[in-house]
Amino acid sequence: QDNRSATDKPEHFRHANGAIAMTGVWLALGDSARTGINRLLLALGADHHIETVLAPDSIETDVYRVRNGRIVVLPERHQLRTGRPVIGAEFRVTDLSLVRQRSGSIEMESPDGDQAQRELLPPEAAHGIWLEFHRSP
Repeated sequence: QDNRSATDKPEHFRHANGAIAMTGVWLALGDSARTGINRLLLALGADHHIETVLAPDSIETDVYRVRNGRIVVLPERHQLRTGRPVIGAEFRVTDLSLVRQRSGSIEMESPDGDQAQRELLPPEAAHGIWLEFHRSP
């Protein structure tokens, strides 16, 4: 869904990496925070599933589907820096080759075996969090 404001300009949405939408966030939370976010997201209408995800390693964890993306909730031990729960973000792109050209991304195979549909930029190259880019369906 396009949620641009009347003051947004096309150049605000032109990204060198070809990103056209942010579609997800990865959170690494302690037990009490996980319980709280579970309650909040379910109250807001999110669909909850346990899924195997790559964040960046394969792990079975809580995934909440919302209208325009997903929220992946991982155990607190996955925090990259203590006290910083946001460990990753997902973006939809039209062309993964733009990401490959502009970064030291890692080609990843999805848990369902769908290789070359996503690129992963490590935290040291992405302001301290994982960035996942996936091609538009």
